[in-house]
Amino acid sequence: MKSDSTTVIKNMEFLVKELHKEWDRSGASKASVVITLEEVDGINDKLKEIIYQTQKSVDKDELTFKQSIAKSKECYVLLRVVRKI
Repeated sequence: MKSDSTTVIKNMEFLVKELHKEWDRSGASKASVVITLEEVDGINDKLKEIIYQTQKSVDKDELTFKQSIAKSKECYVLLRVVRKI
């Protein structure tokens, strides 16, 4: 039984890695925003707070797998925005 459990975990880890690869791909820009240099720190802080709160809800709430992956994608995409600012 333990080997079945280990196999499932390894398969899920692989799936999440594949999702991250897909989420990393740049697609066509759907919207653009121009901000001033003075606004960067505030926006960056707000994005980090959103990421923190989203991850906190993933950790404490009982979510379905689908909901968990959706929230993970939100965090992942927001982290990409934070890295670019």
